[in-house]
Amino acid sequence: MTQRTNAELAYTKPARPRRFKKRHILLGGLFLLLAAIVFGVPYAMQNRELALSLINRNAGIAPMRVDLTSIEGGWLRSIKIRGLRLLDDKGAELIRVGEIETELNLINVAINYKRLGTITIRDAEAILDVQPGTTNIEEAIRPLLYPSQGTTPTTAPATTSTTASLPTGRIRIEGAIVHARDSVDLTKWDFKISEADIPFPTQEQPIPPMSLVGLVQQIEALPGETKMGGQFTIRTQPIAETLGASNDALAPMKMNISTNGLPLQWFSLIKRRLPDIPIDQLLGLATVQADIELRSNSNIHAQIQTAQIDSLQIVAPALVGNRGAGLKQIKLSGNVQLNQNRLTTQNAMLQCDIGDLQANADMPWPPAIPTVTQPWLNDADLDVQGRVDLARLIQVAPDIVQMQDQVQLLAGNATLKAQQRKSPLAPGSAVAPPPTSNYQLQLGGLQANVQGTSMRWD
Repeated sequence: MTQRTNAELAYTKPARPRRFKKRHILLGGLFLLLAAIVFGVPYAMQNRELALSLINRNAGIAPMRVDLTSIEGGWLRSIKIRGLRLLDDKGAELIRVGEIETELNLINVAINYKRLGTITIRDAEAILDVQPGTTNIEEAIRPLLYPSQGTTPTTAPATTSTTASLPTGRIRIEGAIVHARDSVDLTKWDFKISEADIPFPTQEQPIPPMSLVGLVQQIEALPGETKMGGQFTIRTQPIAETLGASNDALAPMKMNISTNGLPLQWFSLIKRRLPDIPIDQLLGLATVQADIELRSNSNIHAQIQTAQIDSLQIVAPALVGNRGAGLKQIKLSGNVQLNQNRLTTQNAMLQCDIGDLQANADMPWPPAIPTVTQPWLNDADLDVQGRVDLARLIQVAPDIVQMQDQVQLLAGNATLKAQQRKSPLAPGSAVAPPPTSNYQLQLGGLQANVQGTSMRWD
């Protein structure tokens, strides 16, 4: 019995070293795999070509793409990117950044690579080419904001899944410049941002809450113009509104605007982007504190605490005639709303070097100028009172008051009180009757030169 047991033991003993060897091989393989992950992944991440391939494949920004100079980071060391560029589908540069510092390390990326945290951007530059009705950046990001345009609307679960897949976080900017160029007249402006805090956009909030503080400086001006500059602060907040059924490219948002000596010449960029605005050109220096709601290109609500413009010049044939208008100083406050083709004002006060005016109004925009045979504004409710220096008015806006060729008004004041209410349309009638109105106009100190003769009315 003892001999059989010894024989069995002698037969099984050689198998034990093999099991021991396999265990060491397995442990060694696991160690090598772990070492490859620990040391190889950070090394591979800092490989520029591999990093670019992974970023462009997983960032979800196609057809745009990213280029960069270098990337560094580790499992515990935060990721930094240098020399980053964002290119559109044609290879044109949209944004270039000197350095991007993140709160992410490889452990964070492995757990949830779309939870980006705070990203600090330094020495950033954006190229904004403003074209009639759009900009290069809007065209580049349009496929991201409206991925289902021209297709059958997705179901609610699919929309939720798409929204959940978008990256989250916020961008903090320390020194940035937006180089804005008018693609038609080739003027150029630099918007230097000294401070900015911008959350990432989502499908529900394509324009998220953000704040921008900086300077505006004109780089290229039209012949004969002096290059200008001024300060601005802009804070935005989205307006919750369904955009799927709208073809309007302007995302609804609220804006708080504060400026100090800001030149209005850059209005040419706004006019180029929104060509339907009935103002062709604005010149002057603006100091403004206002809250504005932009629901669409034709639905704008402004609550103006104060708006002072010095050396104002305006070219708007539909509003002030072909020769335009100019004022030394103008101050405006109150609520103003433009909705479709109607302008509404509440407690609006206007003070300038030709007089002052208070108005509550609901009227078409642009309005039809009253005539001698029809001395009222069609389809309008008005409650207006004010005082105007008539001679000065004719000087600064010669097309607003029509004068005969041989008559020159030298002096005179007008005090106006006007109330007008629309009359209801009679059944079966296509033409509205004249409005119910009450106008009081007092003229004083009138002095004119009529065919070379000086005349005066007290």
